[in-house]
Amino acid sequence: MIVGVAQIVVNVGDLDQAAAPYLADGWQETFQVREIPNHDAKASLQATPRRALEMVHLTPREGTAVELTCYEGAPPAGDTVYELAGHVRVHAGQLERSQAFWAALGFSPRADGLLEVRAMLPGWRLSLELVGSDGVPPATSVDADGMVLVTVLTTAIEAELERLRRTGLLLRFTPWWTEQIGTRTVEVAIVEGPSGELVELLQAPRRAKRDE
Repeated sequence: MIVGVAQIVVNVGDLDQAAAPYLADGWQETFQVREIPNHDAKASLQATPRRALEMVHLTPREGTAVELTCYEGAPPAGDTVYELAGHVRVHAGQLERSQAFWAALGFSPRADGLLEVRAMLPGWRLSLELVGSDGVPPATSVDADGMVLVTVLTTAIEAELERLRRTGLLLRFTPWWTEQIGTRTVEVAIVEGPSGELVELLQAPRRAKRDE
């Protein structure tokens, strides 16, 4: 089950430089992690080989968190169909199929035409706009310059990945894998929608109850 959007992911060439405007605008640095090994499962979704990355997670006063990533080695490469324009904009070369893809992720249309995932917590909500575009969907990559991923939270990543695969809407998908992010262990997979939109599935372990 998808319960909301954890964050959007923006890939950059310089992590500190990219984080500075957010921090100046009052965003809080939730955590940062350096020298994260690049998992082999992502290789098919990257424009060039990568060995490691670093990240900074930033939280606004209101709205969706942003994770900035920076891959070691070559500068950002490849394409993305995402654009940040006050909200998330998707340039959809396969508009009708992309509408079905986002519906499968729990997004529904609002009166103003934007799509929105309505989650229990305000910070897990996200609005996005699908804009039709001509041409064949580009070969998008998680190491491109700019916004590259929407991260959705799921309670059961293996079942969610299989459900999305059965829709017939995915261009590509990875197997799920376990990632160590600082002190947290999470389960991750990435799927690619019909217009090249990359979405990260994230299952975080439930917090253990404190002993009475």
